[in-house]
Amino acid sequence: PEKARGKGLISKKEETLKVGETYAGERNIYKFLKVGEPGVPTEVEIVGKVDTERLWGYYDYKMNVIVGESYVKEHPKLFDGAATGYFTCTDANAFYDAVEKQNLVGLNMVNFDQIYQITRLVKILVYLFMIGFLFLVATIGTTNVINAVNSNMEMRASEFAKLRAVGMTRKQFQGMILTEGGFIAAKGLFWGYLFGCGIYYVLHSMFAKSADILFMDPMYRMSLRFRLPIGYMLASGLVVVGLIYCVLKLHVKRAEKRNVIETIRNENL
Repeated sequence: PEKARGKGLISKKEETLKVGETYAGERNIYKFLKVGEPGVPTEVEIVGKVDTERLWGYYDYKMNVIVGESYVKEHPKLFDGAATGYFTCTDANAFYDAVEKQNLVGLNMVNFDQIYQITRLVKILVYLFMIGFLFLVATIGTTNVINAVNSNMEMRASEFAKLRAVGMTRKQFQGMILTEGGFIAAKGLFWGYLFGCGIYYVLHSMFAKSADILFMDPMYRMSLRFRLPIGYMLASGLVVVGLIYCVLKLHVKRAEKRNVIETIRNENL
């Protein structure tokens, strides 16, 4: 605070302004100067950089200089009696109520702690709903995969028995079953990724268009760019492959324990 008293600080991400430089000129706060419109002569020396990621209302795409109360008092015309202040306190609600009781004219206050708590609660509720929905979908999908593989293997029990009867070794039998499982997993993942990404893109486009109307901040719109969830896609693919592998491995062991003659005789019956 002593080093920056009466001077300015910039964001760590700032690339235009430089630490150690003094910038002078005619400026005005809260409005752009038009051609020929006089501003207020002022100068500010940049003495350091600060982390602005947790500073509410700070936009890195602008050229912002952070100054303290002493600088505001030294340049009253520059701010025209208006300034933005951020206060960190142990009890934001009590501070907000105490200042509000003063009935100060022209004072606008925002309780960011309250906004944070509400947003956090909404996020938790959304996450709980999403986790429950995803669990339901995953359970249905897992059951469908298991039933489909089980039905396929049971219907082909006699076929497997005949292959074993004509001399197919255990290694060859396992290789054939697991290879078929690989084709099943690849086909399922292909169509799942295709339709899933298509639905995701449509929903994302609808949300992005509505967000463009509500939020005009270009940095916010930039964060809404479409990105494929590659990590989640790979994770789901590994789960599907692992699930099919376990089910097929179980059926291979079951098929090996069956009596070849009895299995073929049951088909004839």
